[in-house]
Order: sequence, then structure tokens, then C-alpha cells
Amino acid sequence: MHLKAGNNVVIEAGLEITVKAGDSFIKIDASGVSITGPQMKLNSGGKPTLGTGASPALPGLVKQADDNGPGQLLTQRLGEPGPIVELCQKPRNGTPMDCPLADCGCRRALLPRGRA
Repeated sequence: MHLKAGNNVVIEAGLEITVKAGDSFIKIDASGVSITGPQMKLNSGGKPTLGTGASPALPGLVKQADDNGPGQLLTQRLGEPGPIVELCQKPRNGTPMDCPLADCGCRRALLPRGRA
């Protein structure tokens, strides 16, 4: 994993963070900072490893949707009276703001922060 940020990277955990490589690790928890390894190098030796940029796989070819028609349950429901899902009770040629329902989902979707 390679994390890169312009100025700050914050990694936060409720109890503990551990960074482990081979037999060495750095552990930060409520008791303090523990550094364990065969050899400690403080301000000497080593240099940071450079990360590589992300290279996600590109999407594949798009397949055409089948044209088999509706499934058996939908066909049965289409034969019943009334709409499958009634979204709004707005008058013909009206807007969702004209809907008489107190909790109209269509009207709520148009208002700031979803308020009806």
C-alpha cells in the first residue's frame, strides 16, 4: 500500500496502531510507543523507499443487455391493477411541490437536505 498526500496524512485508531515488517515493528498504543527489531537506527542509515502511483485495471468491454423482457414476477405484477410503485400524487402537469402527500419523497428530493 502506498499513501501519498500533499501536506498531512492522519491515521487514527481507537486503541492501537502497529507497523510491521519482518521481525521489526513500531506499535503505538495507550501505554506509549514501542519499537522492536534486531537493530535500531536513529538518524543513521537507510532511506525511504519510493512508492509507485496507482495503476488500476481499466474496465473491460461492455456487453449488450439482454432483451428477454421482464421476468415472471414482473409480468404477473404488470397484470394487476394499479401502478407498481406510486412515487408521487402530484396532479397531472403539476410538479412534486403540488403533491398532497405530507411525506412526498419526490418533493423531499428537490428541497435542500431532503426536507419535505
